[in-house]
Amino acid sequence: MSEAHSPGTKELLQVHQGAVTVVVAGQSVILDAGDAVAFPGDVAHTYANPGTEPARFSLAVFEPGVGSGHRPEVSDA
Repeated sequence: MSEAHSPGTKELLQVHQGAVTVVVAGQSVILDAGDAVAFPGDVAHTYANPGTEPARFSLAVFEPGVGSGHRPEVSDA
């Protein structure tokens, strides 16, 4: 299980091989290869392989203020 991330976090999961079950806030969906789902990451959620075959997936987590690519300004002090 993944703990809830900070408010406003979004996740995007795409299945490349096999199947993945995603449960978000008590709602469950089974995704097969080629399927994708976007969901709020600021609530408890899980992902699992429901089958016996290997599963591969990509997961992107968009958490406000984290990894934005912006660096703090450096002063010449």
